Amino acid sequence: MLILCLDLYCYVVYVGFLSIDCGSSQTTNYTDALGIEWAPDNAIWPEISGWSLTSTVTPPVGDTTGGDKYKTLRYFPSADASTLKQSKFCYTLPATGDAYYLIRATFWYGTSATTTLYDTRVPGSISFRVMVDTYTGTWITIALPQSSPLTEEMYIRAQSGSSSVSVCFSAASEDSDAPFVSALELRPLPSKMTSVAMINDTNTALRTAARDDFGASPDAPPIIR
Repeated sequence: MLILCLDLYCYVVYVGFLSIDCGSSQTTNYTDALGIEWAPDNAIWPEISGWSLTSTVTPPVGDTTGGDKYKTLRYFPSADASTLKQSKFCYTLPATGDAYYLIRATFWYGTSATTTLYDTRVPGSISFRVMVDTYTGTWITIALPQSSPLTEEMYIRAQSGSSSVSVCFSAASEDSDAPFVSALELRPLPSKMTSVAMINDTNTALRTAARDDFGASPDAPPIIR
């Protein structure tokens, strides 16, 4: 984070922060009501439309953040057509080798959708795997319909000599549920953080168990950015 001052005004500049609105209908970056700039994934990777699909969903009740991140999603059917036979679907995020990052993925399937995504393998539930770089990642299981967005976070160290980290979504098989994602966020971590020390001690990624904002007002956002 940098603080840039011009005349009598100072601005906070977040260096290396990246917020991606997956499946957005936007064509350029936009700033939401929380002051976070979002980039639509199809503007960064135009080719993504060749191996994925998008859907419009109903935002969560009471959401006031603005933008598209809870209004659209991108999903990855593995067997809808001969050109969609992949088993793993990845976003490549810019990074610096041996640097530390927080990766945040948000999943909002909505209380209704204009797709056949609700035809899931297990009625009332959708499951798939999320992988970050060389780490195994975790299974995501969401009860449908959702009542609130699901957020998964991982603290990682980028591979030495690499210029990126990968966030991938995978179904168990071609007949399994289609993975989806609503938003992806990349946040650089200061080297003095406790989580960074734990990554070095364990030589593995860390998954957030819980995040709390003590003393916050009842209407404060659930995620601190």
